[in-house]
Amino acid sequence: MEYCIYYEQEEISHRKEVCNQGAYCGDLSVKFLAPRSEKLLRTGEVTVYKEELGSGLLYTDGRNNVQRGDVHGIWIRVHLKLPSGEKRTREYCLPESLDNSKTWMTSSIRAGMN
Repeated sequence: MEYCIYYEQEEISHRKEVCNQGAYCGDLSVKFLAPRSEKLLRTGEVTVYKEELGSGLLYTDGRNNVQRGDVHGIWIRVHLKLPSGEKRTREYCLPESLDNSKTWMTSSIRAGMN
């Protein structure tokens, strides 16, 4: 099984706000999964954070004094090798529309503390 977790993290860089898009990619080996069964698997961790200036402090250029991060979703690809040697792949996205706004990543892209 392969997976990509898509997220973003805001940061202040060179006196402007930047929203960095990140992706954390990994893979897991699943030994056995019976048809129509469920299995809980643990992926790698993604850290998003919120940082805020004190309420009495403001940027003089009017920038927002809060930096946020958010997770957009996860895209999973499950591969199965059949006895014939043929390989089958199934894909799942959460939310289901994630594949409309993102592309499958083969390697991670760092953003924020990840």
